Amino acid sequence: MVPGPRPTAQEAERTPWHSLRSLEVSTVGPQSESSVHACIQSSLARYETGASAAGALGKERMFTGIVEEVGTVLENQGGKLRIAARSVLSDAKLGDSIAVNGVDLTVCVLDRDAGWFAADVMPETLRRSNLGELVEGEAVNLERSLRPTDRLSGHIVRGVVEGVAHIDSFTPEGEAVIVRFRTPPALLRYMVVKGPVAVDGASLTIIDKTPESFAVSLVQYTQAHTNLLRKRPGASVNIETDIIARYVEALLAPLSSAAPGRDPTTP
Repeated sequence: MVPGPRPTAQEAERTPWHSLRSLEVSTVGPQSESSVHACIQSSLARYETGASAAGALGKERMFTGIVEEVGTVLENQGGKLRIAARSVLSDAKLGDSIAVNGVDLTVCVLDRDAGWFAADVMPETLRRSNLGELVEGEAVNLERSLRPTDRLSGHIVRGVVEGVAHIDSFTPEGEAVIVRFRTPPALLRYMVVKGPVAVDGASLTIIDKTPESFAVSLVQYTQAHTNLLRKRPGASVNIETDIIARYVEALLAPLSSAAPGRDPTTP
């Protein structure tokens, strides 16, 4: 075969795990071969650790939407997100899942003593979430993945953000704060009043819904322990709707398409 460009150790470190097994040693110069192999083994170990960590819950990591800590963005560029944190790092390991503003990310670099971790963010995640907009110093909601023995204090949150909404208004109501979000119809269709929704990873209950928006009421604890009141009207938030609604829609779709008088080619 014709050797390709020689990857550096840093390039090998960024190579997806499934590509690392097929990396041809012939493309690596003798001086860098050992360091590249070290990167390959490190990346594979991180993947296998992550798979093991999620084993008890199956392939899907899950969350509750109960924010554990508000972290701070240290760096966000080139698909690498570095965040300062303390509580969620107390027992963190490479390959663990941490939800950042509701997005399930895998810890790929960890410095517990310095109090930060880093994760890679896929282009698909950047397209559907607000992670690409984060700037240095911005506050983010953090939550570790659910263990089988944990209480489900919020609701089932997958860490798979479906899109973004934008804050429309903040309205004080006694000790609570009503927050209204302008939301795309494609997301609103899966929301119901008194049903759950994850906003930047926080499990909240919908108290009102219109054709263009929905509203939630923030209790004092949520006000103090999430990033929501640190935002301003117009700011974007990540939205994950209740997965049960999507399953129900998928199960009923064949029945509705077969209904008498309905054109099956019409969505």
